[in-house]
Amino acid sequence: MLKQWARRLMVVTASGLLGFSLLTAVPAHAVLGDVMNRLPSQYVVKVAEFGTGTQSCRTATGTVRCAHWWLPSGRSDDQIRPGMDTDAFMVEREVLVIQAGFARRVPAFEYTRIGDLANVECRVDGGPVCVVSQ
Repeated sequence: MLKQWARRLMVVTASGLLGFSLLTAVPAHAVLGDVMNRLPSQYVVKVAEFGTGTQSCRTATGTVRCAHWWLPSGRSDDQIRPGMDTDAFMVEREVLVIQAGFARRVPAFEYTRIGDLANVECRVDGGPVCVVSQ
């Protein structure tokens, strides 16, 4: 009986330590990328999380249900919502998006999808530009 109790205690302790180490090894906000708005305040930038919320977000492939937030100039998505899993961003003006070595003009109000590890920096470089890097 004592051996069974000790074995159960060892299994529970090991499971708890493993779970704790997995949860604390890499904080969620360190795993996810960032969207940084360095555009002047006359450019409205928004970030979105897809599949949640009650709003609609227009992408190049259609419209999806989303929740979106305004991203003020000089701020990142983690500063407005810590640990946010941003799925896309958009500028309320035409913007040049540079992603995976390709540049394309994205119309105003169209969201650009990004991966979980992507970092985005929107800035003025002869006009509004958003650079997506992995």
